[in-house]
Amino acid sequence: MNKLTGGKKLKMTRTKKQNKEYMKKYNQTEKAKESKRKWLEKNPNCCKKWRNKNIKYARDYDKKRYKIRKDNENYKAQQRKGQIKYNLKYPNKIKAHNISNMKIKIPKGQICQYPKCKKLATEKHHEDYSKPLEVKFLCIQHHSKLRRKEF
Repeated sequence: MNKLTGGKKLKMTRTKKQNKEYMKKYNQTEKAKESKRKWLEKNPNCCKKWRNKNIKYARDYDKKRYKIRKDNENYKAQQRKGQIKYNLKYPNKIKAHNISNMKIKIPKGQICQYPKCKKLATEKHHEDYSKPLEVKFLCIQHHSKLRRKEF
């Protein structure tokens, strides 16, 4: 019996066949995803530039999208299912994060422990999840860089 789901099995939203049809319909084949990823690597700031030029439109779009999602029960259910799947897939990460959140607080004025960075640390990073009390204090930019390297 699963504690997180209350003994219920998770249902997948689409079968493999339905997923293939969906991918064909929206032209999101692996080839298309790969070419998009390569293009984004060559042009890393394109989205930021567009958002900065069209900031009013982008904010309005984000607000509308948030309102639609906030009230959509289907979306909320999908988010809950995704969170449950993540918790089941990475129980050691969840446990380490919970322990470190209870026992360790980021000291005020703590500087990022990344070499040559002098920004304030706002996040904790685990090198090894089996040692939940051993964390590095990092700024947002360097924490995201380290996480991307790990995955």
